[in-house]
Amino acid sequence: MSFKDVKELRTQGKLNEALKLALVELAIDSENIWNKRALAWVYYDFLKINSEYSKLNDFNRYWDNLMGIDLSEDNIQILHESVALQLGKVIFSVFRESELPTNVLDELFEKAKLLSIERPSKANSFLIKAFLKGSTTWPNIHLVLDYFGFEGFSDSDYLSEEFNGKAITSTVEKFYNLTCKFFLDASKKLPANHSNLVDQINVFLPILSKQIIRNPEYQFLPYFKAKLMLAAGQREGVLEAFLPFAKRKRNEFWVWEVLAETFDKSDESCFACYCKALSLKSPQEFLIGIRKDFADLLIAKGLHGEAKYEIEKIVEIRNAQGWKIPNDILTITNQSWYSETISKSSNVDLYNQYVSKAEELLFQSVEEEIIVVEFVNHDKQM
Repeated sequence: MSFKDVKELRTQGKLNEALKLALVELAIDSENIWNKRALAWVYYDFLKINSEYSKLNDFNRYWDNLMGIDLSEDNIQILHESVALQLGKVIFSVFRESELPTNVLDELFEKAKLLSIERPSKANSFLIKAFLKGSTTWPNIHLVLDYFGFEGFSDSDYLSEEFNGKAITSTVEKFYNLTCKFFLDASKKLPANHSNLVDQINVFLPILSKQIIRNPEYQFLPYFKAKLMLAAGQREGVLEAFLPFAKRKRNEFWVWEVLAETFDKSDESCFACYCKALSLKSPQEFLIGIRKDFADLLIAKGLHGEAKYEIEKIVEIRNAQGWKIPNDILTITNQSWYSETISKSSNVDLYNQYVSKAEELLFQSVEEEIIVVEFVNHDKQM
């Protein structure tokens, strides 16, 4: 019963002795499943004590040895659940490096794909959480999104956590946010009518909608849904999907930018949304894109003085930041109407004319009610 002796040596922490005995026993009877299991778990113990980036060479060596053992399906799954946790630890340690070795992450992801683990399971959740640490730094993070999909989450993955008194976004919310950002980034790089991307977005949108209903506390999903609908060429229903989020975030300029996109450029509601966005107190460098879109509308309306003000603000901000003036702005400044027009000193009055119209959009679906005022506090003007 030498496989029991191997286990006993492992329990005592005598891994080198356990390894020697396990190799001898497997050489004597190479088809004995107990001998195979005994050796596999010894290699697992070596994985466990080498599960960090600084010991990656040893980790890889024991990984290769372990994965080279031919085990039955039942034995593989039990072992792989534990192996996945050690792999996750290595992944977490990689993201602590000051310079991210992206090629190592690619290799670790390929290792993860070799594991036979249940979905959902603790191991599956741990791997997803580990890889999500690379949401902004690992170029191939999208491979993780595609591989793990949306059906393998445990109940605990839907819940936010707390660390040092600070709330941490749930694994599921991170996963969906990242998926949405990936599609949106792809839509900016590909033609708007790229059929394959549009098809993928259309498949994802119902999945996203179910998640919004299931977890209304995931506050940015309605925003992403609206952006993805627009990216897929859908306008019908966008406003309805986006309004609950817009009401909560109505003091953010970018909310009004999205609302503007839901309307045709010739629609006065679009114009009003840009006015509302520019009326809010926001870092000026963040408003460059909105100012350009608004300037285009002003030019189309023949409001050249107002348009020149917006263009001048863009040039001023870009120069202050040391940024290059883009060709589309230079083209406008070289047009005859631009040199012949006296710029407005400010567009604040114009913004204010349309602010109330923009705000009405947030409550257009709310039914009117009769309200009886019983008392007015004149001192507090309430």
